Amino acid sequence: MELSDQRDTTARNSFEQATAVCLLANDLKVNNTLTQLDLGQKISARGGEALGEALKVNNTLTQVNLAENQISDRGGEALGEALKVNNTLTQVNLAENQISDRGGEALGEALKVNNTLTQLNLAQNYIYASGGEALGEALKVNNTLTQLNLAQNYISARGGEALGEALKVNNTLTELNLWRNRISDRGGAALAEALKINNTLTQLNLRHNEIPDRGGEALGEALKVNNTLTELNLWGNQISGRGGEALGEALKVNNTLIQLNLAWNRISEIGGEALAEALKVNNTLTQLDLRHNEIPDRGVEALGEALKVNNTLTQLNLAENQISDRGGEALGEALKLNNTLTQLNLGHNKISGRGGEALGEALKVNNTLTQLDLGHNKISGRGGEALGEALKVNNTLTELNLWCNQISDSGGAALAEALKVNNILTQLDLGHNQISGRGGEALGEALKVNNTLTELNLWGNQISDRGGAALGEALKVNNTLTQLNLRHNQISGRGVEALGEALKDAEIKFETRSITSLPENIRSKPIIKCNIISINELDKETLLLDGVQNMKRRDVLYAIKHQKPTEQLEHERYLNDIHCCFCEKEDLFAGLHEFKIHLNAGAYLHLDPMKTGKASLDKMKKFLNLFGHPYAVRALSVTINSDDDFIHLICNT
Repeated sequence: MELSDQRDTTARNSFEQATAVCLLANDLKVNNTLTQLDLGQKISARGGEALGEALKVNNTLTQVNLAENQISDRGGEALGEALKVNNTLTQVNLAENQISDRGGEALGEALKVNNTLTQLNLAQNYIYASGGEALGEALKVNNTLTQLNLAQNYISARGGEALGEALKVNNTLTELNLWRNRISDRGGAALAEALKINNTLTQLNLRHNEIPDRGGEALGEALKVNNTLTELNLWGNQISGRGGEALGEALKVNNTLIQLNLAWNRISEIGGEALAEALKVNNTLTQLDLRHNEIPDRGVEALGEALKVNNTLTQLNLAENQISDRGGEALGEALKLNNTLTQLNLGHNKISGRGGEALGEALKVNNTLTQLDLGHNKISGRGGEALGEALKVNNTLTELNLWCNQISDSGGAALAEALKVNNILTQLDLGHNQISGRGGEALGEALKVNNTLTELNLWGNQISDRGGAALGEALKVNNTLTQLNLRHNQISGRGVEALGEALKDAEIKFETRSITSLPENIRSKPIIKCNIISINELDKETLLLDGVQNMKRRDVLYAIKHQKPTEQLEHERYLNDIHCCFCEKEDLFAGLHEFKIHLNAGAYLHLDPMKTGKASLDKMKKFLNLFGHPYAVRALSVTINSDDDFIHLICNT
């Protein structure tokens, strides 16, 4: 296609989209039943203006989602004018719309008079300081807005200061998201001053805002007197030991904050010790994230001492610090006494066998921890064996991550023995652990009797045919495992056949079992035969297109959650036939759009006559004729055969 043709096509598509939105806007002027509107098809400024005019007279819509469009400032101004007179809208989402200061200022003016809007999302736009100041001025008089999202804009210190001044008098806003806005220490200090007198804000997100110690110290002082804030996110700033100390001092007297996120700062040993002292007396904080903070063993030992007496903290993240066996042992001792912590993340540290043994001993007596992440440490076979012994008696842990820990066959076998008697653990990650055939066989034997594990990750080990065959035999009798990852092992021949037979025999029984993570030489074979279930149950599932050209009619390969469509379409393989059941709901054919399924010319879409009524067929026919997404099926003609209950598509891709 020549460049001029591409431009003509783009212009035509834009015109068609704008025309469609304008027609919809005209309908909204008289419609008196629709309450929610969600449009995300690259609506331009013209479409935004048309919708703005409609919202001036519409009196039923309460929620409008225009995220990920291109309404720009013109559309933002039009919607601002609409909000001045509209008295029904409560939620408006304008995220990712190329709105700059002009649009921000217009919306600010609207908020001064609007008395119904409670939620406004302006994330990922181009609003700078003047737009931030306009919104700040609006918040001084607005008395209905409760949630404002300005994440990933550019309001800078000026905008932060304006919002700080607004929060001193505003008495309705409860959630403010300023993630990645470069407000720096000036903006942070201004917001801190506001928190000293504001009595309504409960959630404040200041993630990635270039706030150094001065801002951290100011926020610490504010938390000493503030009695409403429950969540404070300071992820990815420049707070070091001084700021950590200030926040620690605040937590000694603050009695409302329940979540504090300090991940990716530099609070170091000094800040860690200060926060530990605070945890000894604080009785409200439930979640503390200290990931990637350069906290060494001494700081972790202090936190361990705090956990022995703290009775409120439920989640603690210490991943990516500098914790070795000393810190691991200290935390192990703490877990023997602590009775509230449910989640502990120690991933990406330097804990080896000794620390692993200490944590294993702790799990023998601890009765509250449900999730333990030790991924990317070096607990080795020694630590794996200790954790295996612990799992034989532990009755609370449901998730254990041991990814990349060199536990080898000895650790794998010990954990397998534990799985034979443990009836609590549901997720186990043993990826990249040097487990070979012996460990694979042991795990296979365990899966024959285990009836609780649902997810097992064995990615990147050295499991051979022996282990693959053992796992295949286990899958024939196991009825609880739904996800098994065996990619990047050494399974071929006998192991492939065993796994293939196990999954083939599964039929509908394992319709939600993940198979996309099997070895590549299995993925190319049509070994699963199961029908797609209804579209409302497929919202978070995808179709695997590898190797389906050899599959029989009404058979389909069912795949794992969140597989990227681009990975599925390699080698230009297309489905010839798809068998689906559709329920009575909007956008019945959305699955084919969302998952980018390509149908060959003359393909059949089979429908279950028991679950697909005439109304559904009519809606689908209309949808196929009108839908124009570049990845969707472009139907040139659609006929419905009521006798055979299928739609015959004559289409191109």
